[in-house]
Amino acid sequence: MDQIPAIPWNDLILTRELTLVAFEPVLEKNRSLITSVVKRSFQFGQTDRHYLDVYYPPTKAATEGPTPILFFIYGGGFVSGDRGSGPPLGLGYGCLGSFFARQGFLTVIPDYRLAPQHRYPSAIEDILQAIQWTVSNASELVSSTTPSPGIDSLFVIGQSAGAVHLATFLFHPTLLPVDSDLRRRIKGVVLVSGIYHYFRTNENGPGIYELHWGTEENARENSAVSLLIRSFAWLPKDKIPRLKFITAQFEPKWLIEENVRYRRLLEWHLEEPVEMDMVKDHNHISLGCALSSGEGEEWGVQVADWMKGVNSSRVDIGREGLLKDVEETDTVECPRCKHRRVRSFSIEIGTQSIRAKTFTICLNCGNKWVEVA
Repeated sequence: MDQIPAIPWNDLILTRELTLVAFEPVLEKNRSLITSVVKRSFQFGQTDRHYLDVYYPPTKAATEGPTPILFFIYGGGFVSGDRGSGPPLGLGYGCLGSFFARQGFLTVIPDYRLAPQHRYPSAIEDILQAIQWTVSNASELVSSTTPSPGIDSLFVIGQSAGAVHLATFLFHPTLLPVDSDLRRRIKGVVLVSGIYHYFRTNENGPGIYELHWGTEENARENSAVSLLIRSFAWLPKDKIPRLKFITAQFEPKWLIEENVRYRRLLEWHLEEPVEMDMVKDHNHISLGCALSSGEGEEWGVQVADWMKGVNSSRVDIGREGLLKDVEETDTVECPRCKHRRVRSFSIEIGTQSIRAKTFTICLNCGNKWVEVA
């Protein structure tokens, strides 16, 4: 972990390589711990990208009841990644899968089809198919430590591009319809360092967003931010699972701010706190590598504890407690009560017609409104 602060970010490939090298010795030391967790692979679709790995808790839970199921959606810039090519030493995502299994979760890591050969929404359809397959085939997942897989207690963690896929289907009207059985079963989601609105990444040709969505227009209209804002009109708040955000201290400032803005938008809409943790001493890559290494894995323990407590009562913090990271101002008058105690923030939308919007809440009467910035 001591090497992480010095690893540069300007080249993601180099960042990844140096981070993996840093974790090789500690992961090798714990190889037997990682591989001792039982793992089984299943095919959930028709192609070689339709396989998933299931990691089983090594011991039966002390309390009676179904074993919660956790899905991890890895990233890779929409164009790369598979469940066997994560951290080093041939472990794939085994360090993450075995870690959360040891925390008491039946942990599922699916593959999915990649861009540009398979464009939006292919990857998201595959992820949802993997989740549905797990629910429909729970009897095949029964083991001595998981006699009752908890198909009504599903959790999903998405990292980087995986977080984008997760946010996309969560607020998409047809990929995960409002009254779908699957939506009802998902109790909590954790969004790790995603990018939620469109911006151009290559001035000389298609960037990663165009490779995934096909066109710039499609990328703008179907970004996580655009879908979330449109969902205000059709998705009841009680149909949205509990949410948590994770970022890393040594990620680029713009990426951290991207997650801050998206979290604010959700909190403004839900009118309840949405947690966001910045994990100290980590970068974009090290978050996953650290799990099962014995170094820097505290964030995983905290996420596991959050998921275990997610069914507790939602906290009513009142309007004063909303958007605490946004400065209160008296420069804007509420159109309803005429008071001047508000909190406002802007977020880039990036569609062809609207570049940005400003979202405001009145701390006196609770009125909320939106303006085109």
